[in-house]
Amino acid sequence: MVTYEETEDDKYSWLYENGYGTGPVKKTLDWCASVAGEDWPPNKVLDLGCGRASLIGHGWKSYTGIDIASSVIKENRRNFPKSHFVHGSISETPFDDHEFDAVFCIDVLEHLPEQIAHESIVEALRVATMGFFSISTRPSYYKSREGEQLHLTVQPAQWWLRLFEKYGSEVAASRVEKHSVLIWVRHTPLEFEVI
Repeated sequence: MVTYEETEDDKYSWLYENGYGTGPVKKTLDWCASVAGEDWPPNKVLDLGCGRASLIGHGWKSYTGIDIASSVIKENRRNFPKSHFVHGSISETPFDDHEFDAVFCIDVLEHLPEQIAHESIVEALRVATMGFFSISTRPSYYKSREGEQLHLTVQPAQWWLRLFEKYGSEVAASRVEKHSVLIWVRHTPLEFEVI
């Protein structure tokens, strides 16, 4: 039986091989810097759903990326040998509690089934005490090789904000845009479980 992770690896490897995931992140990072103030830039960052590692080179001392697509992880390891890349799911990472100063999860959570999105938020809050999230609130323009919708959890901005608060996060700042929401969370390290 093919696992969810294997199916997603195949789907997103194909998409990356066909030019997906090349969008700019500067606008999101500018917002992150404007709200984080003295906490910017974080030193040690984890990029959840890193894709082509577009967050490399933005002032961090240490960068780690994790992605479900094995092909993009191999490409990143070749292109960025000084950074660390892990092939795997963002809902279950191999990292220690509070190992990172910050996690980034840019345009990823909406691609996950709702339960795995919940699990991924809990995991993000476990590995760092600060997180920056950009989440699309509309269906994807892109489709999978089979013609399937890529955004599996399409919810309004307020739904996402309540979800972070549900897991004990302080939403330190947010910006709701026409088709997305930007969220900066801080939290006190607690034990979390998926609700």
